[in-house]
Amino acid sequence: MYLNEGAKSGQKSIEKYLNVSVYDNKDLSNQALAARKVFCDYLRELDKEIQATDEEIITISRLKKALATVAETDTAKTKELFVVNSDQETLVTNPLATARIWDEAEWQLSENASEEEPEIFISDIVTHGDFLAALALPTVGAKNLEAIWDENVRKLVGQDNKEEDPALEIAENKSELGMGATTLRVLFKDTKGEERDVPVHIFRRADGKTLVVSEAAPQKLQKAFSEAGITHINRSAPNAKVLIEKELKSLVNGLKPEVKGYLCDAFGYRNDIQGLPRTANPLSDLAAHLVNDKIEGNVGKFLLKGEKKLAA
Repeated sequence: MYLNEGAKSGQKSIEKYLNVSVYDNKDLSNQALAARKVFCDYLRELDKEIQATDEEIITISRLKKALATVAETDTAKTKELFVVNSDQETLVTNPLATARIWDEAEWQLSENASEEEPEIFISDIVTHGDFLAALALPTVGAKNLEAIWDENVRKLVGQDNKEEDPALEIAENKSELGMGATTLRVLFKDTKGEERDVPVHIFRRADGKTLVVSEAAPQKLQKAFSEAGITHINRSAPNAKVLIEKELKSLVNGLKPEVKGYLCDAFGYRNDIQGLPRTANPLSDLAAHLVNDKIEGNVGKFLLKGEKKLAA
């Protein structure tokens, strides 16, 4: 059955199912119920013609099995990510798909570095929406946020682990200052229908509080982000700089003052901010960088589609 042929019925609001305990406890049945609301609401934003009920789109049992697979994966070690499978032909049985990071820094360190850099095809890049929707899912979002850190830049610049570099440690999420910062690149289709890779900037405290700055996200994801301890800000919004700076201040509140400058420097490891002016207010500088669409990636980390979808 095609999803736009399903029976219309009243859909209970996401607020009924989403509460912070769902993201904190290990009850996969409750998590699957909350995840399905996020999953189905996201699909309906992608395709306004979908009329199928949540149960017709994906059953709780299938989603629970997929979540169990994610929960059992040590993503911090395997570096495997999981994203929403928005392909209507396969999502009924395979709600999640794997993804992996292709890191330009890692490639430069490899034996193939003397060869021409491989071309990344648009069709291979995970979409902005599929990645953000996954961040909003219980278990999946937390597991993905464990998988995105690396030491490739340290190796590229020739530093060993004994050398102290507070900004680099933040970029690796290994800082004693309690902050991590990195940038991934995903596929985004703008209002004109043009596709391009765009950055997703991620700032994460040691206690799990997270700021994500990227393009506009589906509106119905905002509630789930909030419950998961994630704040998402659309970098193209008219008041984005003010919102970002305010959230950055909240993020570093209670941490050592020097983290502010190091956080801006850490951003520069994956984004080309060399030569840009600096002021006495590093968080204001960082907020300005985050809304500046002229800043290009530096040794980019591209999120690419994996080779398999999770059978459920």
